[in-house]
Amino acid sequence: MKCCVPSLFLVPLLALSGLVFGQEPSVLSLKSQIPLPNVNGRIDHMSVDVKGRRLFVAAVENHTLEVIDLKSGQRVHTIAELAEPQGVFYDASTNRVFVACGTDGATKIFDGTTFQVLATVKFPDDADNIRYDARGKRAIVVGGSGLYVKALTHGLSSAPSADPDLRAQLNELSLDDLQKKLRGLDRTAAKKIDMKNRRRLVRAIEICLLGGKQVSERREWSHDIATHGVFVFRDRDDLYQRINRRVEAMFEAGVIEQVRAAGAMSATAAKMIGLREIRDLLDGKMSILQCIAAIQQATRRYAKRQLTWFRRQTNFQSLNLSVLSHVESVERISQFAKTLGVAQGND
Repeated sequence: MKCCVPSLFLVPLLALSGLVFGQEPSVLSLKSQIPLPNVNGRIDHMSVDVKGRRLFVAAVENHTLEVIDLKSGQRVHTIAELAEPQGVFYDASTNRVFVACGTDGATKIFDGTTFQVLATVKFPDDADNIRYDARGKRAIVVGGSGLYVKALTHGLSSAPSADPDLRAQLNELSLDDLQKKLRGLDRTAAKKIDMKNRRRLVRAIEICLLGGKQVSERREWSHDIATHGVFVFRDRDDLYQRINRRVEAMFEAGVIEQVRAAGAMSATAAKMIGLREIRDLLDGKMSILQCIAAIQQATRRYAKRQLTWFRRQTNFQSLNLSVLSHVESVERISQFAKTLGVAQGND
């Protein structure tokens, strides 16, 4: 199968834009549970095959995609050896399963019956979610990471893909050892990147060792791609109030118990805003009011950084949700998508 993506339509979302329309979530009640033996860690996105009554579950920390038969309530297949699968989408019109992997940025396309790999599309690492417009033959990507969006709009460098064995060896090294190793391989790169960021250190060392070329000698972006998108945002006061309310709602919904019950998680997941603060609360290092205030502040700062990034790095059309209703916002984005030829029903 030859995979062709002629254009991309992106909607970057500012921090906590999941609350962009201010609707309160419906109360859900547990009806049944489907056991997934030998699946460990966090579950990310899911997608459903309505006609075939199947559920596709991205087990991100288990590095697998689990296929569940909703009629029997049992797992019927596992696609293994995926690099932190996060986004998953089943397209009924083509019987294809799209899986976006976070570690190596590969979006793999599987046959929906045999589950054989049909194609692999390389994006940057930390690929999150994906939708496919079958009629328009467009990949529709929702980006939460600024670097991810910029890689889609500016292309990728020719850096080598990650090697699982080498990455495992590097992850065993201390931060100090990683810093020394990078300085020995590429002193110029060591002066430019964040030397306290383990993930960036590991990746820089990987590129030097696997590519036979220093990181500093590589072009960061390959080219400009014809992309179009909408940058949705809110006025600062409006956004900050929503962030504060969202954090309070998290505590009301039982986030403390969720953290208390959480097991081992990946290094990326462990960096999520609020986890360290709630663990400090459980250890008696701060009060619940201090914990809530700390998470609110950290999230507001993250939102500010996102806003700065997107305003500098993209030329997408801006859409201020603070001055529009839910319906008006959806109509604006839908109209813009249609001008680009995105088929109705996929906008």
